[in-house]
Amino acid sequence: MALIDDLLRLFGTSRVRLRWKWDNWQKGARRRVEAAGDAVKPGKPIGYQPGGKSRLRRALSAFIPDEFPLVTVGNLILILVFFFATVKVSHDAAAASGESAGGLTPDTLQLIRFGGQWGFLLLREGEWWRLVTAIFLHWDLLHLILNAVALWVAGQAVEDLFGRGRTMVIWLVTGVAGFAVSLWWKGDLDTTVGASGSVFGLIGAVIGHVARYRGRTTQHLKDRFVPWLIFGVIWSFLPRVNGAAHVGGLAAGLVLGALMADARMARRLPDWMWRVAGIACVLAIVVAFWFAYRSPAAAQLAPLFREATP
Repeated sequence: MALIDDLLRLFGTSRVRLRWKWDNWQKGARRRVEAAGDAVKPGKPIGYQPGGKSRLRRALSAFIPDEFPLVTVGNLILILVFFFATVKVSHDAAAASGESAGGLTPDTLQLIRFGGQWGFLLLREGEWWRLVTAIFLHWDLLHLILNAVALWVAGQAVEDLFGRGRTMVIWLVTGVAGFAVSLWWKGDLDTTVGASGSVFGLIGAVIGHVARYRGRTTQHLKDRFVPWLIFGVIWSFLPRVNGAAHVGGLAAGLVLGALMADARMARRLPDWMWRVAGIACVLAIVVAFWFAYRSPAAAQLAPLFREATP
């Protein structure tokens, strides 16, 4: 039990807190259902916003509670879906060519076709959208698990601190920044995928917030995320790990976390603007994968890719 308590503490929770959250969620769910029924009843004046929320948002809250980490769960689902999609396509391609499949390890060329970052296509063909799509692709099952666990831990903390809109902006901007640094560092030979740049960005955002507001109110965040940051930095020096993307994502996250924690900036940019920015990020992801689906470049340059890849 002591080991379980230590692990739960690393993830920012405990057995008592988990039980409390479950009981609180059940009570809150009943209240939200009742509130949603009141919100859609006729006879309310136009523009009526009980509790500062529109009737639509109150109705939606019955199905998606405000405390639910929607952005974190949504991004987790996406990286899982794309991982198993790339594995299946890799198996199908291997079967068609008479080769043996690689288990739960997608073929590198299939990852490139799904939108993985290859410096040659970015710099020579102008396929900028690979800076976005590569965030949701992973080399193998271990790569996926490590990033998924870190996303679950850091994503919930960031959503709790900054809200859904800001979290979506941090996730996408820091991921793109990480891959941009990787591209600058490696050039044409840069072949990389993974959510680690965005994950480091989320951790950096928490650290940036803590640096902005030092004191007892942020001490628990410092105690929780500094070990994760140290582990991530050590991990960045291992072979085949894209340390450049980690550095880029972390730096961008530190800046965004410090800026978003600034009270003057918070007043200048109200919540509805961040919600719009978050929706714009989601649309950018959809557009990026549409470009990946439409692009013939990866298939046409497959022989060149195999020659250039050791």
